[in-house]
Amino acid sequence: MTERVVRLPPPNANGNGHHAPPSTARPLSVRVRRHPWRFAIVAVGLIAAANLLWFAGHSADTTDRTKVLPNAVSSVLPANGSLVSVQSPVSVDLRDDLTGVLVVDGVEIPENELSRIPGLGELSFRPGKGQVFERLEPGVHIASVVYWPQAKPRADGTSTFTWSFRTG
Repeated sequence: MTERVVRLPPPNANGNGHHAPPSTARPLSVRVRRHPWRFAIVAVGLIAAANLLWFAGHSADTTDRTKVLPNAVSSVLPANGSLVSVQSPVSVDLRDDLTGVLVVDGVEIPENELSRIPGLGELSFRPGKGQVFERLEPGVHIASVVYWPQAKPRADGTSTFTWSFRTG
C-alpha cells in the first residue's frame, strides 16, 4: 500500500501559495461595526415599543360602561347612549311572560300607537304624522319601559327600566 502525502499551503497563504495582503487578512467571523450606537438605538426603541404595547393592552378599560339591562329586559332600541335619526323607532324586548308600556320623555305612548307582539314581549313605537311624537327633536331623550307579568293586571305592581339616547 502506498501512502500519499498531501501538502497543505502554509498558514496565511491563499490557494496559489501567495500571502494575502495585510489589509484583507482579518478573520471572516469578525464583523466590523461602523456605527456601534445604531444597534443600541434600534434595540432600545424596540424594547420601548414592546413595553408601550404591553402597557396599553393591560391598562385598557374594556368594561362595558353602558347601562346593564335587568333580567326582565332582553334589549332596547335605540341602545343606551347611541345616536339615531329623529324618525327612529323606540322599542323594547321584554321577557316573554311580561308586558308593558313605553314612556318617552315623560309621555306614556298611547296604546293605539304601540306595536305589540304579546307572545314575545316586544313593544315598539315609531314617531310619525298623527302620533304623539311626529319626530323626536334633536338632543337627548329619556325612554322607559314600565312592565309587569302578563298574567296579572298593571295595578298589582310594575317595574321600570330607563335608558337614554340622542337624536340628531
